[in-house]
Amino acid sequence: MSTEPADQALTDDGPLRVGLIADAEGVELLAPAVSQAPLVVAAQSGPRPQPTLLPGAEWHDDERVMLAQSGIQAVLVATSARAAPGLSELAAERRLCVWRLPPVARSFAEAAEFTQRCRKQGWYCRVASWWEAVAEQVRWGLEYDEGVKPGYTEIRVAAVGPSVQSWRASLVDAPGGVLATDGYQMLEALVGARGLPESVSAVVANVRRRPGEVPRETEDVATALFRYEGGRSAAVHATWDVPPFAQSTAHHGPELTVVLRPDGVAVHSRAGELLDEDTLAPDDFLRGELERFVAAVRQPDLASPQGVTLERHMAVTALLQATYLSARTGQPESPLKFYEVQGWPEPQQ
Repeated sequence: MSTEPADQALTDDGPLRVGLIADAEGVELLAPAVSQAPLVVAAQSGPRPQPTLLPGAEWHDDERVMLAQSGIQAVLVATSARAAPGLSELAAERRLCVWRLPPVARSFAEAAEFTQRCRKQGWYCRVASWWEAVAEQVRWGLEYDEGVKPGYTEIRVAAVGPSVQSWRASLVDAPGGVLATDGYQMLEALVGARGLPESVSAVVANVRRRPGEVPRETEDVATALFRYEGGRSAAVHATWDVPPFAQSTAHHGPELTVVLRPDGVAVHSRAGELLDEDTLAPDDFLRGELERFVAAVRQPDLASPQGVTLERHMAVTALLQATYLSARTGQPESPLKFYEVQGWPEPQQ
């Protein structure tokens, strides 16, 4: 898709008029960032909105009508991994730039199809990337002193689980449970920093449930071991509804450890002493994403890196699919096998 608009001028300095296609969770997540970004939600499709979250948005019960008749300049998509690719394509076919939340798809095959269509049709579909928001700080930590050279990485994710009505609890709508949703950002950061492992061994389970609800279809406990070349490894442990709730990635080298959390990156000595740190602003992630999206819509040359972003999301999808496959087969599985099956070039490490 050319990023030149179909009907609206994008070179003015006023807020970008966007349409939002989102479920209730997506609206609640995006509302604070939308209120601070240089855009205005002029139209919304999905469950009938709460007026206090997005005041002034014209509601449509059919996203096709919204895309055709609301005079919007771009689209935000925040809904299930099953629905989001198709909705993004509907918007792109109307020459509207699209921003959406990850995961990019439920499977590697779906992710490859979506990426290929973006390439062939020239669509601009930005999938939000937490790694790109933290990459500079993580690289600073890994290059500290003479470099950390991680041989072992440990990821821990503990989050409040969703209701059984959420798409994140459905095997039809989601690629997985806690690991594929709340654990996604840390997995993307792992792939960004260390690339894909050679193999994955994993176990997933359903242990917790919310009061008065049946168990979720997707897992609330996931444990995985990732094996890299040269005996290097990474271990991941993700849970829903098992406090204390926190997220972290620790890269351990021969002498130093680099710890990534949503609020910063810290370098520790082998004995655990804090040597240096660089703070992050976790609440600014989505606002920053939307600001960059608006800039890319107004200046199409800024949209060029989207291919790199989509390739990294594909790699995370391959890692997730290998993890869940290993949990089913009880055997180590390789993320790279999915590239081979789809005839897709392997990612550059």
